[in-house]
Amino acid sequence: MAAIASSLASVSASGDKELSPTAQKLKDLIEDELDRNQSLNTVTDGDEVILKDSYPKFATAAQVETVNNIGQRTGCHTCGSHIETDPDQPWIGDHSYPTNLEKFALEALMKNDDRYEKRDSIYLFPQCYECSNEQATLVHTLNGLDAKGIADKLKDAGEKERIYRLIHGDDKAPVPYTNCISSSGDKVTVNEGAYIQKLGTTLGCHSNKNHRVPSRRYIADHIVPREFCTAYFPVLCEKLGVDLPTKFALRPQCPRCSGNQGGNMSAITKLAIQVSAELGVAVGKDTLLAGAIRRVAQTKAQLAAVRQKRLAQITQKRAAGAIVQAEKDARRAAKRAEAKVRKEAAAAAAAAAASSSASSSSSST
Repeated sequence: MAAIASSLASVSASGDKELSPTAQKLKDLIEDELDRNQSLNTVTDGDEVILKDSYPKFATAAQVETVNNIGQRTGCHTCGSHIETDPDQPWIGDHSYPTNLEKFALEALMKNDDRYEKRDSIYLFPQCYECSNEQATLVHTLNGLDAKGIADKLKDAGEKERIYRLIHGDDKAPVPYTNCISSSGDKVTVNEGAYIQKLGTTLGCHSNKNHRVPSRRYIADHIVPREFCTAYFPVLCEKLGVDLPTKFALRPQCPRCSGNQGGNMSAITKLAIQVSAELGVAVGKDTLLAGAIRRVAQTKAQLAAVRQKRLAQITQKRAAGAIVQAEKDARRAAKRAEAKVRKEAAAAAAAAAASSSASSSSSST
């Protein structure tokens, strides 16, 4: 943390050189993001989690819990919204029936619970974060069972109701543009998301009618964003003439503001890589974007290595199998040859015996 603070503290506004249009655009984006990082209300002691010794990529469970306790009191530090009473936070467009649910699992549910109607289409319903996470776990569990396992699971009345609520939703059948919309594919489009937002704000979560808001948990927002604390970013900002803050903390943020910030930071990171090359700033391997690209490349290389190893094993196994088969064929051929020799020897012995007997009879006569 001390190294990061020292690096950021050394950054000062230069403004000596005229920036290119791309660099100026990046500077404006960074300054806008820093302005948005300023909390709506004055932050006092106890309104944030101070990061003194480290700047983690992800907040710990204890830090998240503390941030949520703060959020219950102060609301979102960016917009001031109290999410526990704000139905206009982002709703999730839930595919119903879930597209990840295996066909046999859905058929087993229908066979053992006649409340599931057959559908020719996939629909989108508004769903809260809590039910969405619970549904994902349930779908994974059901896909791992066989038909009998699902039937046994439905014998518990409470579990049967929970599964029906998460897989089917409330008791109402789909009525497009009343309680749902038709889905165009696996991903929710912008227009579909906008309509789901209207339905969710009015109707609440279709998986639990008591959930009238989409989220009851705040996000632990890093002040400043993590990308601003990578090795190259302070150097880049110095060339751009941007002053970076030296205080590091976690504050409660609502999902709506967090989503907006995520989109802004994605644009900043991509443009920062481009401008760094333009200004001769070496981008360290510890940047979020470069790290992600590197991890993808490593994963692909690892998968290729695994496939190559498996192919070599299969080839070796097949070669060993061919040798074994050849040895078996050789033994069978040897046995056949031996049997033939014995048969011929026996035939020759029988012929000799017959000839000897005939000779004896002739001599007697």
